[in-house]
Amino acid sequence: MKALKHLQTINHHKLLVMKHCFKVGLYKQGLLHDLSKYSPTEFLVGCRYYQGTRSPNNAEREATGYSTAWLHHKGRNKHHYEYWIDYSIVPGEGIVGQKMPVKYVYEMFMDRIAASKTYLGDKYTDKEPLQYYEKGAAKLGKMIHPETAALIHKLLKMLAEKGERATFKYVREQVREAKKLTDKPFGVNIMLMSPYADEVARVIVEEGVKVVTTGAGSPEKYMKMWKEAGVKVIPVVASVALAKRMERCGADAVVAEGCEAGGHIGENTTMVLVPQIADAVKIPVIAAGGIADGRGIAAAFMLGAEGVQMGTHFVVTDESQVHDNYKERIIKAKDIDSRVTGRTTGHPVRALRNDMTKKYIELENKGAGFEELEHLTLGGLRKAVVDGDVKNGSVMAGQIAGMVKERMSCQALIQKLVKETDELIGGKGFYE
Repeated sequence: MKALKHLQTINHHKLLVMKHCFKVGLYKQGLLHDLSKYSPTEFLVGCRYYQGTRSPNNAEREATGYSTAWLHHKGRNKHHYEYWIDYSIVPGEGIVGQKMPVKYVYEMFMDRIAASKTYLGDKYTDKEPLQYYEKGAAKLGKMIHPETAALIHKLLKMLAEKGERATFKYVREQVREAKKLTDKPFGVNIMLMSPYADEVARVIVEEGVKVVTTGAGSPEKYMKMWKEAGVKVIPVVASVALAKRMERCGADAVVAEGCEAGGHIGENTTMVLVPQIADAVKIPVIAAGGIADGRGIAAAFMLGAEGVQMGTHFVVTDESQVHDNYKERIIKAKDIDSRVTGRTTGHPVRALRNDMTKKYIELENKGAGFEELEHLTLGGLRKAVVDGDVKNGSVMAGQIAGMVKERMSCQALIQKLVKETDELIGGKGFYE
């Protein structure tokens, strides 16, 4: 029972932070906030010391003298000032708080609001986060950078005096000013199985995002809203029926993704899926799954595609933010290293084999239920991508992982792919 209540508490907190972050334009912060709480190191402690009215970390600290969950948490979440404590470069100053990037201060602000709402419930007022902060502010000393302390106090005071709507409006204006530093267009991808998909879909319109791609489901319920806002929509589809449905809904193109791809997959291979979808719809078809080099791109064009989507090869590029262990695991992969888990749940996922996939498949073969399987993979992608745990995490990658042999920049990879493709089909009219 404690485990369920703790899960409900951290889900409620995360959802609040995500909604608040989305309201001010901090989409990445909202989506990634506090994912480490779902790791065994933090989740199991939360279950054991759950109280419902305060953080279980405090209870663990009182029982053992320190909190293992907090030590794990603060080293993985940049919205905590404790993450930024380091030795000063000033001789004799010792350990001090470093200046936090503003976006993480804003996330810390949202985190404090959500925590107060979660634990106080109906007793919450906009003054509570400030009062809680001021109780401990005097004890922080040099552990928090003075500029960071001044900004978080300013935001909390504004919240107490002017309310949430006015304060969020201020933060959103500041985020928008920061965005003006670049004039480059950008798109948003939505994993439709996410419990936050509805909120992300609305923010796309509010922020004037021009292109959206979707995966792991049908975006049909959002299409009218997006098209009225002038958004270009490119869904990933795994069947002819869904491709035709998306065309009727107004999709501008579809990504026909075969089961060779990494992550959530369908049943058909790219070789059979792409030509059938290309024959069935009039909008552009983009091929995905099993494409690693110019040969794959040329083959996709021959099958009727007008473009390709590649994931696994770009995961190992210099610009990719995944952990180096993840990149090295892909580079070292062999042709037989791919596994599919989750077929019994109706949500198959392709990843590189490791201790987690082995145990998962064993449980599936024994008839394990959804909850037991879900618990095994809880926080699995973060383990691999962020923490670099490629033994117990979910190392999602396509079957072409065995073809990826080196790391390079995105620019170098794109140039390589174009050169290889050109050598195979150059002058044959495929680029016109």
